[in-house]
Amino acid sequence: VDIAARDRIYVFGHGTATSAVDAATPLTDQDRYVWRLNPDGALDTSFGDDGWDYFNPAFATPADCSDMAVRPDGRFAITGNVYSTGPWGALSCVRNANGGTSTCITLHYDLGGESRTWGAGIAVQSDNKAVIVGQADGPVNDPLPVAMALRMTSANTTDGSFNGGSGAVQYAPGFDAEFNAVTVANDKIYLAGTVGLNVGGGNQGTDIFVMVRNADGTPDTDFGANGWTHAEFPFIGILEAYPRQIAVDPLGRVVVGGAAYDSFG
Repeated sequence: VDIAARDRIYVFGHGTATSAVDAATPLTDQDRYVWRLNPDGALDTSFGDDGWDYFNPAFATPADCSDMAVRPDGRFAITGNVYSTGPWGALSCVRNANGGTSTCITLHYDLGGESRTWGAGIAVQSDNKAVIVGQADGPVNDPLPVAMALRMTSANTTDGSFNGGSGAVQYAPGFDAEFNAVTVANDKIYLAGTVGLNVGGGNQGTDIFVMVRNADGTPDTDFGANGWTHAEFPFIGILEAYPRQIAVDPLGRVVVGGAAYDSFG
């Protein structure tokens, strides 16, 4: 769900062969959809087909939607996963402001391993560029997944100028890592993720970490230690902690929501 200009509410997802708006418009496992709702929750019938926008990325393989964001120009950007017969890839789609006519591509962050890439979250900047975050396979000699963030241009192509020309932000601590959520505030990029160890050296499990990057993708050195910090939880046993959303309040404080549990449940 995303709330955009004019307080319109966007709801997105994907259909199955048993899902349908009505008998005339059945959905298949290939179809993605976006609804736009008015502030009172009623469908905005000026959007798409009576409030619905259907599209198929035409990858000839199942795909799902993980997150979406409405750009300043009114178009909306979507990420998710493409389950191809080769390496799975992250989905990047841009749809017109009133639905229809999308550009969709599959992204692979190739470090020399299996090259599978997952898209978990997306946020847009003031210049209509989109930051997609998720996870990718590590290199052959260290195949554990790494947290990765890519930036797309307004034309939905990868932006090689991101993060000082590297084209990506990568966190590969030698343990399983993933970016789970991203937001943009004052054109700074806020990322929340999970790393498969206790950073502070305590009980084993996973920790939540937060990174803040400048608009160009470089670290915001005013935040934490070179743009990075982590959260530990005083639980007993093996701790698993996962962020799901990240936001910035009016005072500039970072708020992360998710779940955490220990080996005792």
